[in-house]
Amino acid sequence: MQLAALLALALAGAACRLRAWADRDADLLTCARLLEALLAADLLNLFAARALYPLPTPYTGAARALFHASQALTLAWPAGVAALSWHLLTRLRPVSWMLVPWLGATALLAFQYPALRGEALGDALRRCQAAGLVVGLLALLGARPDGFRPGRAHLVSLALLAGVGAELAGPYLAAPFTTWWTAQATWILTLTAASVVAAWRRPWTRSPAS
Repeated sequence: MQLAALLALALAGAACRLRAWADRDADLLTCARLLEALLAADLLNLFAARALYPLPTPYTGAARALFHASQALTLAWPAGVAALSWHLLTRLRPVSWMLVPWLGATALLAFQYPALRGEALGDALRRCQAAGLVVGLLALLGARPDGFRPGRAHLVSLALLAGVGAELAGPYLAAPFTTWWTAQATWILTLTAASVVAAWRRPWTRSPAS
């Protein structure tokens, strides 16, 4: 399931990038860059999980630093999807301000370790996931940029928001450390939808590439 989810993520990024190049769609290229960054984050997280698995807990030293880096990579998903929504749907297109809550949440989790483990950590990650989803959905209420016209990129963004919501309604409301396969399954569906949107031949409104 994990390999299938990574493959779906890679294909979605490739589909968005190829269509963005073909249509000179700057917004879709932004989607592709986010998906590629999230793929890199997932691969690094996989490496971190393999390295941490045989080590005793609570982690100390370099192992603890790697553990908190892994948490930051996990939080990159809701933060990145929320940032994409604001970038595409509102006038607040610069999204560097999203680094503040992302790094702040990572620092808070690190500060509370090792007390914050097990079910308590799952609860904290659930709150972060919910916050990312709410922030992303709030972009739907924001003022649209001048000349705004919906296109493929906006459908991809909505698919990713749906994935964040499904992840929240799935493992994060149950047992995230034992039912993560459900998140992988829902992401396969939403990322496949993003790939179909990017590859579909029907013409959409395009934004000129920068």
